[in-house]
Amino acid sequence: MNRSAPVRILFGALFAMFIALASLAVVPSPANGDSNEGTANIDPDYRTNAGKIAAGDGHTCAVAGPDAHVYCWGWNGAGQLGNGTTIDSAEPVQVKLAGEPIEGVVDLTAGGNYTCAIFESGLGRCWGGGGAGQLGTGSTGSVSHPVAIAGNHFFTGISASYTTTCGTTATQLYCWGNNESGQLGQGDLIERDEPTLVNISGTPASVSVGAGTVCATNTAKDLFCWGSNSHGQVGIGTTGSDRTTPLQVSSLTDVEAVTNGAAHTCAISSAAVGAGTYCWGAGSDGRLGRNSTTPSNIPVLISGLGVADRVISADGNHTCVTDAAYLRCWGDNQYGQLGNGTTTDSLVPFQVPGYTAEVPTITTGYDHTCVQFQSGAVDCWGQNDRGQLGNGTTTNSSTGVHALQGPDVLTNVVITPDDHALNVAWDFPDEDGVPITGYHLKDLNGAFDFVTPNGAGNNRTIENLVEGQSYRISVSAINDVGEGPAVVMPPVVMDSGPYVEINDYAAYEGDSGRQTLIFSVHRFGTRNAAVQVRVSTSDGTAIQPGDYVKRSTVVKFKPFETVKEFQVKVKGDKLVEDDESLNVTLSEPVGAQIWDGSGTGTIWNDDAGVKPAFVVDNVNMVEGDSGSTNMIFTITRTGSSAAKGSVRWQPLGLAMNATAGEDFAAKNPTKVSFAAGVTSKTVKVKIFGDTDVEANEYFQVVLSDAVNGDLPFPNWGYGQILNDD
Repeated sequence: MNRSAPVRILFGALFAMFIALASLAVVPSPANGDSNEGTANIDPDYRTNAGKIAAGDGHTCAVAGPDAHVYCWGWNGAGQLGNGTTIDSAEPVQVKLAGEPIEGVVDLTAGGNYTCAIFESGLGRCWGGGGAGQLGTGSTGSVSHPVAIAGNHFFTGISASYTTTCGTTATQLYCWGNNESGQLGQGDLIERDEPTLVNISGTPASVSVGAGTVCATNTAKDLFCWGSNSHGQVGIGTTGSDRTTPLQVSSLTDVEAVTNGAAHTCAISSAAVGAGTYCWGAGSDGRLGRNSTTPSNIPVLISGLGVADRVISADGNHTCVTDAAYLRCWGDNQYGQLGNGTTTDSLVPFQVPGYTAEVPTITTGYDHTCVQFQSGAVDCWGQNDRGQLGNGTTTNSSTGVHALQGPDVLTNVVITPDDHALNVAWDFPDEDGVPITGYHLKDLNGAFDFVTPNGAGNNRTIENLVEGQSYRISVSAINDVGEGPAVVMPPVVMDSGPYVEINDYAAYEGDSGRQTLIFSVHRFGTRNAAVQVRVSTSDGTAIQPGDYVKRSTVVKFKPFETVKEFQVKVKGDKLVEDDESLNVTLSEPVGAQIWDGSGTGTIWNDDAGVKPAFVVDNVNMVEGDSGSTNMIFTITRTGSSAAKGSVRWQPLGLAMNATAGEDFAAKNPTKVSFAAGVTSKTVKVKIFGDTDVEANEYFQVVLSDAVNGDLPFPNWGYGQILNDD
């Protein structure tokens, strides 16, 4: 189903999670799930993979990390990402209050353009659009940071969709926000901006909000629904008339979980007879999973799904369910929200490829789907026009992409030895919206294993190491999602040394004469004996003897000397060119080991202007009836001409066109030189006349082997021989 711009509407229901009450403390139960799911007070091993993730119309949020921080991404027009702005973000951002990340979140739900959370205390906060009172704060304004839900209720679960929100406490059910279909359960169509008591039989256990329809369970696992019934989604055998007070869906018992989509409802039953997954309401797009598009105003069992289904989520016009091993989805697939690599609707549940090793928690937005793994990592697929997939792009994807994830592998990890110590350093990794919290350093031989906070910088010195012992160090980054891949360094034997290494160096070349690259050769470890090592240069992009003076010598350390210089002369010129580099290498150590034996010398260009380039023009000429004529080509040197340069040229025939030796004179590659200040040279190609009636013919003059200049594409010009017969 397409949505009309500019208003983006979420027609879905986000599941509720529960908090078991022990004495006066409120703690999360094993049944915590995503906000598009309904949950019941069920056996502890039921729905054990449920997590804390919620998808709205164009945004997604998830809880991650030991402190239960919240991350959101995607559409942010009403502040629903909770980071104090209304700017969309295609990668995760932290939800903050008074500049600090919120923490201790045990339940999460997302409406069309807003988000709500329950904290360990049981109190709730919402943020984003509030035009219908859906934030429950007593007003209808929008906010871009978490604001307390009015009434000081201690919630055990919460669910939102479009502009309606409902929540359960230990004994009561409350709803607030939009009420145009009677979904607040009050017997009227008046919207409320604060939680309002809804009466159902028994003690409420869970609630699920859809697009105008709400369903709830009690602790006896009875199911009640009310609100919009335009397609029979209330499930009581009638269609068309909205229901403004809760009605029991008597045809379904032992309901473990319930979820609401745009105009359909699904639930999981554990009844002794007829256990399984049921759906009812609108049937378009195959959203009922029964191999047809026929609607139903009573629950219909979906064939092919096992009785072990654990987590279910519906929104928009599609539904997904997980069991002990698989993730299955069905319904609308316009944007790839079913995750099967296509955009073809499915009338029956199918297994989503790639999600069988670890059964994830599932949440469905209007046109996208996300899963959260036990690590806290999140994958998403489907529509991505506002960045709701969280992978840094706005490109739709019909297969899973990474949204919330652990850190990347660290780069440029370097270990530097000193007396009985090792310094480990690395580059700061890209955070991709999820801050790095620490770094894990471990000796795989068992000598040490510790995590150090990110605020301490990007290097650590490990002291008091044992002489003669081998250390094999691994280093990895940690964020709220988990620990990134470890970099394992080669073994290091901690002894008295000594070690030698060489650094990098850079200098400007100058316009003439010789500048100096001054490298430092360092000696670590014990210093009471003489040490020597050979230092040699070799070409990189800088070539000797034109760019620098080749050198190889033995550097000697007297006892207690720690640093020696190694100098390389660089030749200055006025050529505008790229920076160049040469290599410096240590070898043949005596009395020491080489720790870092490679250095790079960089020669910075300091000549102003545009870098030279050689180009050749296109020429055409009438061939004549006999003999030969010279076709004159001009080779031009663009950019700086302060230094001399050269380039080779050669005429070459083209297939089915001019032929060397027949139409023009063959020639080997020929060098043409440019003195300083010279910008153009001409070259000649002989063409042969004939009396044949034929088409115009072409050949190329190809440039190669440029010295002090580039060869931009194309590195040739065309010669056109015009027929005159």
